[in-house]
Amino acid sequence: MKKAELTEKQIQFILNDKFDENFWYYYLGMNVSKHNEQFKDNEFIIDFYDIGLEQWLKFKTTLADILCDRENKIPKDWVDELISGDIRNLLIAIASILVSTYSVELSLAIPIIALIVKHDIKLFCKEN
Repeated sequence: MKKAELTEKQIQFILNDKFDENFWYYYLGMNVSKHNEQFKDNEFIIDFYDIGLEQWLKFKTTLADILCDRENKIPKDWVDELISGDIRNLLIAIASILVSTYSVELSLAIPIIALIVKHDIKLFCKEN
């Protein structure tokens, strides 16, 4: 089983307020493109933003299943506990789930985690 180990530098990158949702969609799309054969050696311009947004929209349901009590539209108890504590623990927990359970590369997990944080987990669960 793969284990996700976020460095302090990666955690600070995720939590950096200078990067908005648009940045994270672009960053996700850029990393998806690096891991996807159909984009390698492409002669046309790749729209990283659209690729990232599309991936985020595809992954939202899975994320909601992991993090949210879908019936009550609130974070699951374990998520709520981590929200009230050190945010680093929540980031590491989400990274571990994405990497070990869903085989998501850490380079893809980082922008996904950042988007969860940017959307605010409580609001994310309420809307999904």
